[in-house]
Amino acid sequence: MNLKYITNYRVTIIIAIAIIFLSLMTSSNVPSSPLINFKGIDKIVHFMMYFSLTMVYLIEKYIYNKDKTVKIKNNFIGILLIILLGGLIEIFQPIISNRNSDFYDFIANSAGVISAYIIFKSFNLKIISIIKSLLKPLNI
Repeated sequence: MNLKYITNYRVTIIIAIAIIFLSLMTSSNVPSSPLINFKGIDKIVHFMMYFSLTMVYLIEKYIYNKDKTVKIKNNFIGILLIILLGGLIEIFQPIISNRNSDFYDFIANSAGVISAYIIFKSFNLKIISIIKSLLKPLNI
């Protein structure tokens, strides 16, 4: 595998590793807050984790690829892999940790992925200009 490919997607890889780690923690180690504790909060967290992962993947892909189009065929494999990651984590959760699989967690994960793609496709030029202006002082 080309090392440049890995370095181009380093933030995506870091976020994916963090999601895997957080998702496979035992339930006693999962952080909770009495301030934000209501039914369905876990679905919002799942949605946001996968939304963020997909958005970062699309931004890094857009920045580092010569093909600047945001077509589903150009992003299908990456998006499918992110959805597959969410499904595999749900399958392995009861095996690796003492947590249960939840089909609705997988739905929330997938909804986050699809929402990020739709938003990025709709606003990619604006998103990229904001990202570039933020990265400019860092010389990235």
